[in-house]
Amino acid sequence: MQLEGSRLKPLSPWWRHAAILVAFVGFSVLTVITVLTYTNAPPIPARVLDSAGHTLFTGDEIERGQEVFSSTA
Repeated sequence: MQLEGSRLKPLSPWWRHAAILVAFVGFSVLTVITVLTYTNAPPIPARVLDSAGHTLFTGDEIERGQEVFSSTA
C-alpha cells in the first residue's frame, strides 16, 4: 500500500563517501596495529643458558612451543 503524494528521496552521494572513508580509516588503523604488533614483538634468543653454562632450551624449541600453543588441534 502506497500513500499518495509520498515519494522516496534518493540517498545523498555523501553517504557513500562517508561509508568508504570509514572503511578506509578502519582498515588503515587495523593495518598499522598489525604492523606494530609484529615489529615490536620480543626477540627470541638463540639459546638460554643456566648459571653453569648448560643449554636449557633453544630458540627452535621456543618456536615449536609457540606452534603447539597456537594449534587448534
